[in-house]
Amino acid sequence: MRFNAKKCYILSIRNKSHKIYSLNGHILQQVKHNPYLGLQISEDLKWTTHILNVAKKANSTLGFQRRNLKYCPQDCKKQLTSRSLINDGMWSHRLCDPNMVTNINKLERIQRQAARFITIDYKSREDGCVSNMLAQLELQDLQTIARRTS
Repeated sequence: MRFNAKKCYILSIRNKSHKIYSLNGHILQQVKHNPYLGLQISEDLKWTTHILNVAKKANSTLGFQRRNLKYCPQDCKKQLTSRSLINDGMWSHRLCDPNMVTNINKLERIQRQAARFITIDYKSREDGCVSNMLAQLELQDLQTIARRTS
């Protein structure tokens, strides 16, 4: 098997020393995080980089849906949004360390924005309004989904 040296990287998890490695005469680049099987593995073994990437993708997808599904019926929005955003967020949510509340909140915030989009209610600000929207749409928050599937 031949390796493409331009696609190979060094990701040091334990040792922070900067040794120089080469493959076929090409010096390999040292990186702080790198994708592996759909996950962003970082040198500190925390999921923050991965969650940020998932949140960025979900925000982008939600923005696309807001622009292109603006006049679609609520059922159509619910089905498309729940498939594309909530499922991705659920699996990433399961990777979150329970102590990393900021990572969990990033994913929850996107789901709450999706609920506002589906119901076309951007103005309500009273306590529990988005939770009521999720209940009305029969969508569960990501923590409940993760607990149910674990």
